[in-house]
Amino acid sequence: MDKRYKWLYLPVEVKVRELDAKLLLAYHAVKSGFRVVLGEHVAVEQAAWQLPKGIFFSKGYPNDFRNRIVQKQSRHATVELDDEGFIMYDQQRYLIDRTDYAQFQRLNQIYCWGNFQYQLISKRYPKLIPKLHTTGNPRFDLLSPKYRILYRNQANKIQSQLGDFVLFNTRFSEYNHFSGKKESESDSVHGYMKQLYRHFIKLMKHLSEANPHLHFVIRPHPTESFRSYQYEFATNANVSVVPHGNVIAWIMASKVLIHNGCTTGIEAFLLDHPVISYVPISHPKYDVDLPNDVSRSLTTMKEVDDYIKKIDSGKNLKTKNTRALRPYYNYRDSSYAYNQLIHLINKINVKPSLPPPKPINKIRYKRKKFKYRFSGLSEKEISEFFNRLDQIEGDENPIIIDQLDQDLFEIYRPDLGD
Repeated sequence: MDKRYKWLYLPVEVKVRELDAKLLLAYHAVKSGFRVVLGEHVAVEQAAWQLPKGIFFSKGYPNDFRNRIVQKQSRHATVELDDEGFIMYDQQRYLIDRTDYAQFQRLNQIYCWGNFQYQLISKRYPKLIPKLHTTGNPRFDLLSPKYRILYRNQANKIQSQLGDFVLFNTRFSEYNHFSGKKESESDSVHGYMKQLYRHFIKLMKHLSEANPHLHFVIRPHPTESFRSYQYEFATNANVSVVPHGNVIAWIMASKVLIHNGCTTGIEAFLLDHPVISYVPISHPKYDVDLPNDVSRSLTTMKEVDDYIKKIDSGKNLKTKNTRALRPYYNYRDSSYAYNQLIHLINKINVKPSLPPPKPINKIRYKRKKFKYRFSGLSEKEISEFFNRLDQIEGDENPIIIDQLDQDLFEIYRPDLGD
């Protein structure tokens, strides 16, 4: 006999950045009695039109895009945790582009990474304070000592394949976009990112030639062109471009991470891993300070080369600047973000519903168009992740994973529900 469940819809837009955190949230939501629909963003959107009323988990969007999402999911309760709400190089631009009072009024709950984002939104829209909650993000739950174990085997495998390597994570899509280079005036964001891009290319070439015993791995931002790096380093045998896989395992496997204003700098810091911010130039408007503040900030290629040699010799050079992060993310909170989110979602009055008696209609969208950000998802991938979580939790969680369509899954426990 079918049981009634509260339904939770979890869309994933950029797989390498979002999937594991959404799986962590889904795992614990299912343990709490939810029936979860998870998968590629457009697929989840379309499934949510056909499946029972529930709670749609918005990942945050530019206002014009959010308006479409919220309107089409109006039959559901909608909550939002903006993926871009943690780091912003222009606070006013963030408020203009990604917050809107009328749209926020239609959300049931709005989640914030930390007190900084909470204060920014609450000062702009004081009437929305009852909807605002500081929760953190499950992405950072995965960096805790408890959950980083999920990535140890993968990190060991990477190390065995590559040996000692330096990891570069880039954020230059404002210039080096997957659709093509964006040329502009030098003082524009595109022009500034072009300069940073060229400085990083020069640094990578110098380091790879000065340290032939080391390997160098470049992980471009998901919206960057990885082919431009492949072209630049076609003749450098100790340089690889790797645009896939969760970044946590790659950070753990590396000797050191090098970045400029990238969230992965903070992820490395929270993993207690050596991290360098390379700042050969600066701009008061376009620099992102927080990731640089929790890293060892270096300004010349010689400084970077010397620092890598110290790490290569076995010196412990982990960054200790915890104070800078506190206003933005309360990472020492003993309560994980997924716990706080599930606690809040459970407060929303949504009537439990039976699953539909027949399969949903075929999901239709141009999958090739989104291949660069979502490479595909299988039942095996989800099951293996949940099995590793079972081992960490010391629990057997009898979860059912049903495939509804390509890159779209329904996840639940048959022993729960009403």
